[in-house]
Amino acid sequence: MEVLWEHNFKEMNVDPQEIQVLLSESTFSSRAQREQETELLFETFQIPYFCVMNEAVLGIYAMGRVTGLVVDMGYSMTQIVPILEGYVLPHAVVKMDVGGRHLTQFLAEMLRDRPGGSLSRGVVEEVKEKLCYVALDFEGEVERLGGSARKSYGLPGGGTLEMGEEMVRCPEGLFRPGLLERGGKGLPGRVQEVIEMCGEELHKDLYGNVVISGGCSLFPGLHERFQKELLPLAPPGIKVKVLDYNLKDLLVWVGGSIYSSLPNCFGPS
Repeated sequence: MEVLWEHNFKEMNVDPQEIQVLLSESTFSSRAQREQETELLFETFQIPYFCVMNEAVLGIYAMGRVTGLVVDMGYSMTQIVPILEGYVLPHAVVKMDVGGRHLTQFLAEMLRDRPGGSLSRGVVEEVKEKLCYVALDFEGEVERLGGSARKSYGLPGGGTLEMGEEMVRCPEGLFRPGLLERGGKGLPGRVQEVIEMCGEELHKDLYGNVVISGGCSLFPGLHERFQKELLPLAPPGIKVKVLDYNLKDLLVWVGGSIYSSLPNCFGPS
């Protein structure tokens, strides 16, 4: 970790003793991890000002809110985090062991028996990012792709990969974990569970301010499908709003830039 920080400071051409550092952390980061980072930055690099913030809170700040529910879809897991007035409600936080890594593996398995041999993980990642999307109507889209709606993808080493229903079946694992050989409800159902663990007086604000973020949230169509499936799960009279943002993978960074500009971010001036 020390080598990584040294590299960062060198690349930014900054003196660590003359800057302020805001570090985002996962809801599931341990106290030991935080203490290790704090000790390293203060004692080894002699950082004068250091602040640690929950990445879900920074995500909600980026959307101009302080209360809402963040669905952070990362590489190895998805976190569903309810936030009230800038504070995480820890009793209702849920982790799903479904992330970008699992979807890449699922896509690789579907493509394994294609002519030309197995594809490298990097190529599968590229195919996932460029061709896969979330279908608003999964069954209908699978039927359509079984016809003439397939797409061709040029492979780096030459040759062509024909893609059909795999393009929608891959991210469908977010809504149907059974496709990934994982039990439990999909994302909308888990969001409902989290909100129900919070007080009834918070339901309106949580259903009305759902923020999706993280690299795994970039699939086209995800926002619309999430909105569609969450709507019937909400109590009658409660408005459902899944907030969209063009740079969902940078939401934490945007929130961090906003928070770090506040006068009391690093303590009283």
